[in-house]
Amino acid sequence: MTRTRDQGFAGLLVVDLTLPGSQSLKDKRSPLRSIRQRLRDAGFSVAEVAHHDTWQRAQLAISVVARTAGDVDRLLDEAVRMCDRPDVDIVVRQHNVIGMDEL
Repeated sequence: MTRTRDQGFAGLLVVDLTLPGSQSLKDKRSPLRSIRQRLRDAGFSVAEVAHHDTWQRAQLAISVVARTAGDVDRLLDEAVRMCDRPDVDIVVRQHNVIGMDEL
C-alpha cells in the first residue's frame, strides 16, 4: 500500500523491561513510574500490559500519532531512549507504524 504524505500515522512500540535489582513489586514500581511519567510528559500514551505480578519484568506498550511516518519512527526511537536507565534492561519487542488509511 502506498503511503500518502499528509494522512497521519500511528506508531506502537512494545518493550520488555528487565529490572535485575528489583526484589519486590514495590522495588519495581519506582523505576516504572518514572519511565511512564517521562513518556507521558513527552506526549506518549503508555500502559503496562504484561508481567504485572513479576518483580523483575515489565512490558510497556507505548503509542504516538504524528503527521509523517518518519516523525513517528523518530518519536518511537526517542521513546526507547527515554526508557533507558542504569537499573533497567530493554528489549524492543514490537515497533509498528501504520497510516491512518490502514486502520
